[in-house]
Amino acid sequence: MQQLTLAFRPRTFDELVGQEKLIERIRGRLKKRKITTWLFVGETGAGKTTIAKIMALAFQCKHQKEFGNPCKKCYKNKTFFDIREINASEETGKEQMQKIISDADLFPKHGSKYKVFILDEFQKLSDGTQNMLLKRLEESHKNVIFILCTSRPEDVIRAMWRRVQSLRLEPLDENGIKTLIKRVLEFAGESEEECSPIQLTEALIENGVTSSGFVVKAVESKLAGETYEEAAVVEFTSSFNPKYLVRAITKGDWSDTRKYLSEASKEDARAIRASVSAYLSTILVESEEADGRTEAVAKAIKEMTDAAGENSTILARVRATCFFVCKIFKKNSR
Repeated sequence: MQQLTLAFRPRTFDELVGQEKLIERIRGRLKKRKITTWLFVGETGAGKTTIAKIMALAFQCKHQKEFGNPCKKCYKNKTFFDIREINASEETGKEQMQKIISDADLFPKHGSKYKVFILDEFQKLSDGTQNMLLKRLEESHKNVIFILCTSRPEDVIRAMWRRVQSLRLEPLDENGIKTLIKRVLEFAGESEEECSPIQLTEALIENGVTSSGFVVKAVESKLAGETYEEAAVVEFTSSFNPKYLVRAITKGDWSDTRKYLSEASKEDARAIRASVSAYLSTILVESEEADGRTEAVAKAIKEMTDAAGENSTILARVRATCFFVCKIFKKNSR
């Protein structure tokens, strides 16, 4: 069987979990006017690309009863429509991008209502390339639609925001996580005895995991034999390596800790929190004596596990917590 993170992907708006308000906004805005440029913002794994793909097909489907629910026939024949998915992190050059969208001012190919471009990881494009795209957006044919996806809205040029219809994907709440876990288990043909939605939800919330993509990954890990705690520690795709940060913190070295934290992005915050907490938990359970160091570790774990928060502030909270944890270890090392 194909791995769940690849096989389990909603194909309609009705199958999405936890994005009801977003869907309502999309449908409401399309009823008022035609929108040809969209920008979806959300943390890694939130489902930006999934929504973009559903929308791209929905713009082509003539049989859907409500926008966002393309019919099974169109879904089966989706490769025949004029839809192009572009990973911007692999096509960062201005000349490369110009070549890819060179026909954006032409009519869609036969059988398609629209020519749709999906640009994932949009923030990876240089300012020069984004400015070039901005000009093309303004000159494109009326039957051309651009759907941009980014996890770092701060890296999108200001002029672009005036041209696009921007919408943010919300993180899943406790009920949303639990509902998604149940749907994944049903899709995989597995029982809740193999993976308790309640227990896995609690573990995921403890680790600050709220993105649908990582919830699916956690279910897959649990079904593969990992404990709930192990499955909930998901790996975030990033060049940042938390292990060096952990070493600096446990030495009480704020200078190195600060250096590593300055290299971390918002997407790394939850990985830092999970990695530091897991490492400290290992130290705690291996401690045979209830001495000062053990007490310091316990305090540090509490500080780190309390560092959850809104997506917009979580990196700041984790950085502040790392400072206090580092201070605890420094004090204990004297």
